[in-house]
Amino acid sequence: MRTQEDAVLMMTMPVMGAVDFAGIRATKIGSRLLDVAEGLTSKIGSFFTKTNVENITVRHYTDAIGKTQIFESGFLKANAYVTLPTEIPKKVGHLQIEDMLEILPSRGSNYIDIEVPMSNLRIPEKGPFTSGDKWQRQLIEPVTIDPSRWRRSPRRPSSGGQP
Repeated sequence: MRTQEDAVLMMTMPVMGAVDFAGIRATKIGSRLLDVAEGLTSKIGSFFTKTNVENITVRHYTDAIGKTQIFESGFLKANAYVTLPTEIPKKVGHLQIEDMLEILPSRGSNYIDIEVPMSNLRIPEKGPFTSGDKWQRQLIEPVTIDPSRWRRSPRRPSSGGQP
C-alpha cells in the first residue's frame, strides 16, 4: 500500500498528461478546449493545496553507533534515508529489514519514528522505491528527535553477535 502522496501523484499523472494533450489540441479545436484544460489545471492545483498530507510519520533505521550519534546530537541529519513504518512487517527481523531497504549490515537493528512535514522529504537520486519496491525518501533539513521513541528491531543479534 502506498502513501497518500504517492496515490495523489499516480492519480493525477494521467490527468496532467491529458491537460498537456488538451493544451496542444486546443490550438486546433478552439479556445473552449483550452478553457477546459486551464480549469482542470486549476482544480488539480487546488487539490494539492487542500490535501491533508502536511505531516507524515517516517522511520529511520540505523545501527548502535548511528543511534548513539543521533541520540547525542538530538537530531536526525539532512539526507538521512527514511521509509514508512507500514513498509516493514511487524515481526520482521533486522536481517530482513536490511535486505528490504538495501541498507548496510546491522543498520536494521534500531529505528526511530519521527513526524516530518512532507515538504522536508525528497525523492532519493536512485528513485522513490528500493529495488524491492519499498518506499524511501531523504530528509531535506535536519529533524529534532524524541530520544524516548527509539526502538530495537525484533530478532536482532544478542550482544554476543549471535542471532
